[in-house]
Amino acid sequence: MYYTTTLGWTPMTNADLIVRAFITGQPNDVAEPSGLPFAYSLHQNYPNPFNPATIIKFTIPVGTGHAASVLKVYDLLGREVATLVNEVKEPGAYTVHFDATSLASGAYFYKLQSGAYTAVRRMMLVK
Repeated sequence: MYYTTTLGWTPMTNADLIVRAFITGQPNDVAEPSGLPFAYSLHQNYPNPFNPATIIKFTIPVGTGHAASVLKVYDLLGREVATLVNEVKEPGAYTVHFDATSLASGAYFYKLQSGAYTAVRRMMLVK
């Protein structure tokens, strides 16, 4: 059998199976992309090497709620030289400006801790 809007259900010969789907209205369960990240990340600073300032980007993913986030800079001996972020962050992408005018040339590490996530990257200050 098949169905038409003018004749209704009509018998059909020499057919095993016919399937017809009726779609009415607009779909309502399709989620639009939020644009928010789905994973933690700590990006490499740029420029690198830098003098005297650089940019550090990181993301807090969807599903973590409000995460306590700490971004710190350390020298090669592990001494903390700067705290760039120390606050609760909502999911999203963040950009932090780091000015190292008062620091000596050399290698430094920056570490992001947020929720159970920890990442460390290296950067080079060249004066």
